[in-house]
Amino acid sequence: MAAVNRFSNDVVGTSSPSTHQFPIAPSDSIDMAYVTRSILASADCTISYIDSEGSTLTGFPLQKGYNPIMASRVLATGTTLGGATLFGLV
Repeated sequence: MAAVNRFSNDVVGTSSPSTHQFPIAPSDSIDMAYVTRSILASADCTISYIDSEGSTLTGFPLQKGYNPIMASRVLATGTTLGGATLFGLV
């Protein structure tokens, strides 16, 4: 039996739970498949990224947990994960 989605008729907004999650691999040349609603970090780290408007931010600190960042790309250059894993939430 398939799971019942009681939220299928709700309007999805920026404060809604994520509907899709994916691992983030920092890259200087390839955009992510989706602009994130937030980034989940497994540990404190620092990233450089291109936001949803096309601006580049460097040395941006992330805390362990959820970070409300709309990013189209996490750059390899300027990103220091120190063993952290990143996930994009859409």
